Amino acid sequence: MKSNFRKFYFLIILSIFFANKVFSLTFKNGEAQIDLINLKFNSGYFKQISAKEDYSYQPESTNVRSGSISQRFEIHHGDCGQDPGWSDCLNDRQRVERGYDTNLWKDQIVWYGFSVYLPQNFEAISPSNTILGQVKLVSYRQPLWNFYVSKDIFFFEANASFSKCDLIPTKDMLGKWTDIALGVDYSTDKGFLMGGFEKNYFYELWVNGNKVNCNLAGKPVLTKKMINETQRDRVDFHFDWGIYHSYVSRWLDKNKTKALNLEGFTDKHEDSGIVVSSKTNSPFEFDWGVEIPTQTVYYDEIRIGPTRQSVDVRILEKKLDFIPVD
Repeated sequence: MKSNFRKFYFLIILSIFFANKVFSLTFKNGEAQIDLINLKFNSGYFKQISAKEDYSYQPESTNVRSGSISQRFEIHHGDCGQDPGWSDCLNDRQRVERGYDTNLWKDQIVWYGFSVYLPQNFEAISPSNTILGQVKLVSYRQPLWNFYVSKDIFFFEANASFSKCDLIPTKDMLGKWTDIALGVDYSTDKGFLMGGFEKNYFYELWVNGNKVNCNLAGKPVLTKKMINETQRDRVDFHFDWGIYHSYVSRWLDKNKTKALNLEGFTDKHEDSGIVVSSKTNSPFEFDWGVEIPTQTVYYDEIRIGPTRQSVDVRILEKKLDFIPVD
């Protein structure tokens, strides 16, 4: 895997209009090569893969949205990630993700574009969740926003405003690429219906070239209260993509073939006050008689920029000077 990773060049287009030009930031071997200093989005770093099995992450050339390379993620039963002071295996979770961290998105409008592909044999694990892309505030547990599969529906959720949108039935995503463009206003000094998008919303979402209307998009995505709860001097964000499973014991309990005596798990988020219950915090310590189905997901054309026009592959691929993300 390591040799493949060294050969893989991942490009995030951090497009910014400056002197009528568009600039980019390229990541090679996880290190940033900046072709112009002092760009609004260029202060950040690229995180390594969270799980390190040979199958966890591979650059892929046989299934791409555009260009010659996509990113293939695969997760098996018990593939846990971890951070300092945190273990997925001890918190009813598992994941294989890559990520990008920055401290320059506060009070900015930021657009994200990416394409995701679910193979025909993709199997959802409801009532557990499969998160496919998220941004988190460092030291705050709930994501600011995320895309996820649950109950055979692909959802978008902005947790600061408790907004949730049903996007696409998962069956309509199988065997094809789904193109996403999401704009987020990370302002912290604006109230209800004071955002930077149409109707004064705080985010704008496009799926496969069609605009999605979310009824609660008028509430801020990021708040001063959330920042205060982190107890940090600096406001840091991280954007993760791949496969993240939460509360996997729910699926295991629903599908188990062996009887188990479990004490239950109450997961209280001290910062947001959210309380979630599941069957156990350590699901991989038990023999359920079944294992969580293996999932494979592909990503391509991942971009971050200041406008939809700078990140949406549906717009960019129509231009004569279109450059795929490889």
